[in-house]
Amino acid sequence: VWEQEGLSVHHSVSPAGGVVGTFDPRTKAARSVTIMSQRGRTWVFPATIDRPQGAMQAGDLGEGDDLPVYPGSTKGLTLRTSDLGRGSVVATYSNDGGLTKNTEFYREQMGARGWGEDHVPSFEELEGHRTLVFEQGISRCTINLTPVGDDDQVIVSVILEGSNDER
Repeated sequence: VWEQEGLSVHHSVSPAGGVVGTFDPRTKAARSVTIMSQRGRTWVFPATIDRPQGAMQAGDLGEGDDLPVYPGSTKGLTLRTSDLGRGSVVATYSNDGGLTKNTEFYREQMGARGWGEDHVPSFEELEGHRTLVFEQGISRCTINLTPVGDDDQVIVSVILEGSNDER
């Protein structure tokens, strides 16, 4: 539908799930759909971000915002926005590192940057999906890791919320 509206669409989707996203310059909103399919169930998470300050430039996966990016990550979409007066960055991309290595990488990298990890309850229905939450001062960073298929591909979605002074 978005392509029929003339919008550029970024996607990485397989029978096991994935992500589809676009930025609509007419409404100045970013739209995305994250899809997960496991054990005969499909989970779909639509999202709209109003008033993003900028969409991804080539090669921008959030490194300029001091976000760690798993080596070899590609197919990204990064948006910057202001939510209730606080600057935010939303980065979504994929890599072939597997769930265990991605989890270890983000825990190590965030810890090295001075972020403390919060405990997040797991949900049996989302088996294989990992959510990591980190805090530093008044900033919060949520990293969602979603395995796709039987191979090692992982969809990474990073949501960084912080004050305008910090972002």
